[in-house]
Amino acid sequence: MKKDVIIGIVLLVIFAVGLGLRAVTGGSVKENVHWCTKIAEDGDVKAQRALGVSYLTGSDVEKDAEKGIFWLTKAAEQDDMQSQFFLGACYYEGEGVKKDYKQAVHWFAKAADKGHPTAQCALGECYLKGRGVKKDLDKAISWYRQSAARGNEDAKKALQELSAL
Repeated sequence: MKKDVIIGIVLLVIFAVGLGLRAVTGGSVKENVHWCTKIAEDGDVKAQRALGVSYLTGSDVEKDAEKGIFWLTKAAEQDDMQSQFFLGACYYEGEGVKKDYKQAVHWFAKAADKGHPTAQCALGECYLKGRGVKKDLDKAISWYRQSAARGNEDAKKALQELSAL
């Protein structure tokens, strides 16, 4: 493919940081971190996701990849589709963790099964390239189709490129 789908994933993560901790609590950054952490410790998925992304990127807090992965994992384990996708992207890119395509596929699949179009597209790429799974063109096409049906432009382009082969 001309454009690596994962680049789009990373851009989505960066875009999501714009929502950051301010979207969770409002107020000053110090207050936001304090209250967001308390809420996250009580199990709030949105707060856990916001802390995870913020720590991974250094938005509103000092960058701390270990804390970022910790909070994203907490949210992902509570079945938060967006956190599962973000965690998959972290493992795929080696952001905050050692690059691990099998873990990326694990988290992408959880989000993709819930209908996350970018996770579906990323999973299609994993099957197409054999990253974390055995290469399987049929599965790649299936995931790309599901993603494209949800409007994902990268998946549509991937399907066009595959049909031209």
